[in-house]
Amino acid sequence: MRLMLKFTIPVEKGNQAKADGSMSQAIKDLINTVKPESAYFYVEDGKRAGMVVFEASDQAQMAAINEPLFAKLNAQVNICPALTLEDLLQNIPTRSVQQDRLHNYGQVVGACLVSSSQNLGR
Repeated sequence: MRLMLKFTIPVEKGNQAKADGSMSQAIKDLINTVKPESAYFYVEDGKRAGMVVFEASDQAQMAAINEPLFAKLNAQVNICPALTLEDLLQNIPTRSVQQDRLHNYGQVVGACLVSSSQNLGR
């Protein structure tokens, strides 16, 4: 599964980590661990920030990926699934599929309402 990890580093901790070298080491460790297909670094809301996109097959990896960012940089970390345009277009239901789903949902809800009213003696 392709994931996007976004992190922000508080200003004071970022300044300290830059001065003692722990920021560059933490980022190198992140890159070596996830082997991203892309990585970007920028400023967000006045804080140092970064985003990496990578493939992961095991959710248990998340702790090993997150913890160094938390411990070394006091970073705020957000991870979410990410799709390429091709992935997105392949998985968007067509209008007829959407209509079928709505029709089937309506039948299920209707059946539940009928069943409920019969159980209540109506």
